[in-house]
Amino acid sequence: MEFSDDAIISGTLDGRIISWNKGAERIYGYTPEEIKGRSSSMLAPPGRSYEIPEILEKIGRGEHVDHYETTRLRKDGKQIHVSLSVSPIRDRAGNIIGASAIARDITDRWRAEEEIKDMNERLARLYEASEATNKELEAFVYSVSHDLRTPTVSIGGFSRLLLEEYSSRLDEKGQNYLKTIYAGAERSVQLMDGLLALSRARHQELNLSEINMEELAEEVLRDLRSACGERIIRWDVKPLPPARGDRTMIRQVLVNLLTNAVKFTRPRESAVIEIGARPDDRQNVYCVKDNGVGFDMAEANKLFEVFKRLHPSPGFEGSGVGLAIVKRIVERHGGRVWADGEIDKGATFCFSLPK
Repeated sequence: MEFSDDAIISGTLDGRIISWNKGAERIYGYTPEEIKGRSSSMLAPPGRSYEIPEILEKIGRGEHVDHYETTRLRKDGKQIHVSLSVSPIRDRAGNIIGASAIARDITDRWRAEEEIKDMNERLARLYEASEATNKELEAFVYSVSHDLRTPTVSIGGFSRLLLEEYSSRLDEKGQNYLKTIYAGAERSVQLMDGLLALSRARHQELNLSEINMEELAEEVLRDLRSACGERIIRWDVKPLPPARGDRTMIRQVLVNLLTNAVKFTRPRESAVIEIGARPDDRQNVYCVKDNGVGFDMAEANKLFEVFKRLHPSPGFEGSGVGLAIVKRIVERHGGRVWADGEIDKGATFCFSLPK
């Protein structure tokens, strides 16, 4: 008891201090000679003087006080944070004649907790500020994309008409200029459509229902088969369990993933695209696998970012928004999305949805 790091103090039921160990001397700064016989209320800082009589009243009723966290006053006037455990002292007849208290200095822990609390509050404020900024930025992007789309479509349309109806009146350089204008307008419209879709994926209200995933996959494949023309693609559709979600949005997820698979298997003479699923705890995992050009796993963390394209060559057109849309839709449904791949050996994109 004498050499404990904790303060071990005993006293009468009226608060007079009887014993005082080395731990108490270290924590509070008083020697036994200075403190013995004095009232324990001298250890309570302003605003805390009521605590000691309340604790002693509980002890007098035979109750215990366990790990009560409060502040106490040192000899030098500094306040410290302590954890108190107080028990009754009984005589041989069982009568309560005093109180025994163990006080542990938790000032360092309290400061660390306060620093963490303060850091969390700052992070919360930063998060709220970033959310507000993101919303303003998205509103701006939506507005700009929406407002610019119509004139850009007009530029593309009129440049195409000039190429079709007046190209004979232009020399080769003039025709190249028009082709450049038309291609640029088409890319701009594609990008704006992607940004608008990305914004809708975040803000559009979810209309949840049970989705027949096999039926939905076949519906998407019908459209893709006709768009693939004479390309040789072997579609391998495995059994797909139903999911719960917004059918229109989940259809967009399948469209984007399967379109990517079609695009990146283009160099293959015979492409193979597989759609499968597996159960995973409380969710189902759906995967689209292909034997295309693949990607470097060191770059996998960039796949689902806006405008990040791992294959920017002319042979693989795109706006760099499709996979970001997939990620946003899946996360809104409470799922997650990830990918595995190897350069020139294909890729597998997976997403999870509630059962």
